[in-house]
Amino acid sequence: MTKEEQIRSELAKLAKKYGPDATIIAKVVSVNEDEFTCVVDEDGIEINDVRLRPVINTNESVTIIPKVNSYVAITRLEDDEEWMVIAVDEIEKYRIVNGTMLFEMHNGKFLIESGAQNLGKCLDDLIIEIQAIYAPKNSAGITAIQTRLKTLLSGS
Repeated sequence: MTKEEQIRSELAKLAKKYGPDATIIAKVVSVNEDEFTCVVDEDGIEINDVRLRPVINTNESVTIIPKVNSYVAITRLEDDEEWMVIAVDEIEKYRIVNGTMLFEMHNGKFLIESGAQNLGKCLDDLIIEIQAIYAPKNSAGITAIQTRLKTLLSGS
């Protein structure tokens, strides 16, 4: 090991021993979905405004909302006092946004939207039209399919 590598190694040990943790596991106390932040508790110390996304602005791509009372791994952003969730023990909601497209998983259902269009509502409308045509032949079967879709999709 070169002298430079030895110095670097010893400095890393010193920083780990006396410096603040860069990543910790903490319990989620509350979540603010509007602000994309949460409050966590790490051994009796509350950390406020922990980010759910690396940059808090109007752009959104992937957001994981943790369940309250679940555990998350958080990491310090750069050399600041800002923290961000990097892993979630239990998910309350999962959102992906791409332009006007939205995909969301919440309460055991999927929500898929593009602009004003909603997949659940479109499929519900389709089934209503099919029932109008085929109701006398197999109304119970079509209604059963409609019920199954409503257990999977939000907005229907």
